[in-house]
Amino acid sequence: MSNLQQPAKVFVSNRYSLQGQPSGNFENLLPLPIQGPVAFKVEAASVDYTWTTFSNYDNKLYIIVDGTDDHTLSLDTNKYYQTPADLASDLQVLFRSATSVDFIVAYNPGDLQRFRITPPSGTTFTFTAGDNSAYERLGFWNASASYSNASPLTGDHMPTLQRTHNIFIVSDLSNTSYSANNRTDIICRIPVTQNFGNTLNYQDTGNVWLPIDASYISTMRFQVIDDIGYQVDTNHVAIELAFQYPPNDE
Repeated sequence: MSNLQQPAKVFVSNRYSLQGQPSGNFENLLPLPIQGPVAFKVEAASVDYTWTTFSNYDNKLYIIVDGTDDHTLSLDTNKYYQTPADLASDLQVLFRSATSVDFIVAYNPGDLQRFRITPPSGTTFTFTAGDNSAYERLGFWNASASYSNASPLTGDHMPTLQRTHNIFIVSDLSNTSYSANNRTDIICRIPVTQNFGNTLNYQDTGNVWLPIDASYISTMRFQVIDDIGYQVDTNHVAIELAFQYPPNDE
């Protein structure tokens, strides 16, 4: 009779993050190598929601003051903003320090739940295009005109403080992905359903096994990435893996 061997369970964590890398980039050296598995799956995982609101790919604002004075503003990538009002306060400081102009940045004027940026009387400004911009995250989808004290800039949409709707765990164990993101090494997708500071949990509910090419595993590398594919800097990551073996003949 031919039966599958009992799956081997392995627990890994980011306790040993790679030097100089975000804490979501880590590897585990196994005390005893795993020999002969043909497939694996993530049975459970937990990740602390501790990453910041903005990253280097979406933290730029490009403005021109009075038609000629160009400025690039960089939002803080080391901070989590609990409310849009907190972000509005920092935006006002950023606009004023970068331009030496007394801009006023407010959130929710007239119960609109939008950002509004108002220059002082006699000053105009425009947004310009650039890489890694934060325009859409801040709700400024169509900000292309020249704005003044009499005609301030009000966002088209509500700002989005949640950086990603899902996080993905990727690994060198797999070259067959069941998720999107143009990756072939995704082993787990965890929806962001908790607030900042809480733990996101994943529990396997199906029977999707991912094939393994290697027959001898002594080291496993992992990364945590966001919807765009950028690495996420986390506090705690724990993963429970199950490895499947070929049938035994009895």
